[in-house]
Amino acid sequence: MQPHARGFSLIERMIVVSIIAILALIAMPSYQGKIVRYQIIEGAALASIAKRPIAAQWALSQNLPADNAAAGLPVAENIVSTLITGIEID
Repeated sequence: MQPHARGFSLIERMIVVSIIAILALIAMPSYQGKIVRYQIIEGAALASIAKRPIAAQWALSQNLPADNAAAGLPVAENIVSTLITGIEID
């Protein structure tokens, strides 16, 4: 009698890899959505820095500030985060 081979056959390994690939394809869109939401939340939080000075300028003169200096904000390159390179009032 011939001894029985141990381990997984090539077909079984290919089936497992196929199942993992299908699950990854299903999970990918929800993961990308989470990344986009994170980026939007971080951008909105950083933009809130400029909201108060712009609102104060509007309340005083009914005109929007022309640039960061007119709003009392630092230059655009100084207001940064990991995803945003600067906030510039234009």
